[in-house]
Amino acid sequence: MRDFGPLDSEVPWCFFRHRSVTGAERSARSAGFSLVEMMTVVVIIVIIGAVAIPFLIHVMAAYRMSSAAKSLAFELNMTRVRAASKFNLARLSCDNTSAPASCKIELCNVQAGNGLCDNTASPAWISDGEALPLPANVYFGFGSISKTPTAALSANAETYQIVFNSRGLPVDITGAKQIPKPDYALYIRDAANPNNDDATYAVTVAASGAVSVWQYSSANNAWGTR
Repeated sequence: MRDFGPLDSEVPWCFFRHRSVTGAERSARSAGFSLVEMMTVVVIIVIIGAVAIPFLIHVMAAYRMSSAAKSLAFELNMTRVRAASKFNLARLSCDNTSAPASCKIELCNVQAGNGLCDNTASPAWISDGEALPLPANVYFGFGSISKTPTAALSANAETYQIVFNSRGLPVDITGAKQIPKPDYALYIRDAANPNNDDATYAVTVAASGAVSVWQYSSANNAWGTR
């Protein structure tokens, strides 16, 4: 084995200096982050939050409105099913005067011989299950929108009591007899963004009883199915 001899003459001095510096750097790293590094991370988090939070609020509002519209459509379909299964008049009765707005399915208590509901009965309509409350900040209305989802609908008229007969067809029973009703519609808007027409949804009932969900687009001045 080779004898390296005295360390001060055979081994370069830089070898010991290199080991000493490396050890110091390792000790510095184990001490944690510097104040500058921590402040940099905080600034990055703040910037990301400033960009992401408004986007998340918009996404959550859109989800809330879409969910409310689909829930209304489901309730209307359930009302239609209840009318057919009970061989009776059934209606979805909505209340926009309280907060939150809500809807509930009701069945005619006594059906008259002319196909109408006997309003002299007490009560004339009986609840069929619990009321469905709409999410917070969702209310009925269409704001200043004048265009309707379909040509069959009259100028954005909405009826808070949508009636189906025993065949599952929408009817008007306010007169002397049942007549087809092809222009039932419910509109909902976002109270948190009252000037945002793009957050307006419509739930319509065709003459055949088919229920559709629509969303308004201000860019196209038109309604699109959802």
